Amino acid sequence: MEAGNDRDVFLHLPIPPEVETIYLDNGATSFPKPEEVYAFMDHFYRRAGVNPGRSGFDLCLDAGHMIEETRELLTAFFGGTDPNRLVCRVSG
Repeated sequence: MEAGNDRDVFLHLPIPPEVETIYLDNGATSFPKPEEVYAFMDHFYRRAGVNPGRSGFDLCLDAGHMIEETRELLTAFFGGTDPNRLVCRVSG
C-alpha cells in the first residue's frame, strides 16, 4: 500500500485509478445493525422524520443539511473531492 493513498487506507484494498464507481449496499443486507444506528434513527424519526426537499419548513431544511453534510463526510472518507459525485440512492 502506498503511503498517503487515502483510498487504499480507508477501504483496505487497492483501487486502480481508472475505477470511477464504487457501489456499496451494506445497509440493505446487514443485520443486526449496530446499536448506534438504531438509537440515531429512533431519535431522528421521533424528532424530525421528514423528507428533505419536499418543502421549505425548518425540519425539511435541517434534513437536507444533514444529507449534504453526510455526503461531504463520505466523500472525504472515500478520498473523493466532489460531494456532488456521490450518489445516495434508495432502492426498492
